[in-house]
Amino acid sequence: MPAEIVSVDRARAIRRKPGTNITFVNQGATDVYFDNDPGRINAALPGALTIANGTKIANSGGQVQFSAFPGVVWVRANAATTIEVQP
Repeated sequence: MPAEIVSVDRARAIRRKPGTNITFVNQGATDVYFDNDPGRINAALPGALTIANGTKIANSGGQVQFSAFPGVVWVRANAATTIEVQP
């Protein structure tokens, strides 16, 4: 599975073909937050992300599946980590 780096400082775009079935898997020790709006994710100071700044992908095995991926999703975490993006 390809791993995508998730940054602490700025939201990072994850791009895939729109409309495809995509799963994000967070095997790391840090929660990852995602949103369609990078401004919402970037609104928090580094290390201060909460559920108000996006949707949480829980650490240690949390998953989110998109049955029709929008084409781009922005991710950020409170500590540098990676997530798996399948496929």
